[in-house]
Amino acid sequence: MNQVCQRFGLKQQQFSVLNEIIWHGPLTQKELGERLFFEKSNVSKIVKILFERKWIGVAVATHDRRLTLLSETPEGFATWEKSMQAFRESSSELISILSENEQLNAIRFLNTLQNAFKRK
Repeated sequence: MNQVCQRFGLKQQQFSVLNEIIWHGPLTQKELGERLFFEKSNVSKIVKILFERKWIGVAVATHDRRLTLLSETPEGFATWEKSMQAFRESSSELISILSENEQLNAIRFLNTLQNAFKRK
């Protein structure tokens, strides 16, 4: 994942923030930190970087003018889309080295992990 992120000028945490905003935004910085389990200071630094690159925008919430909401820009969405395509290609290459049985076992294991995290 890190190699794919680097191709697009992203670190893993930066990609995670951009991804979360695209899937669940607009979000506040507090919501981002809670969803990703990131420290407040890390979220602030990452948001600043993504904003400076014009990959996210900041707007005042209409329902509460004390809040600022983060959303992706067209440039941010394009970068995310290209990186997701690269992740899919990279994953396909990795999965192709596994036998069909190994792939099924890996999927079962990942589903078990996912269900365990949902229960917490």
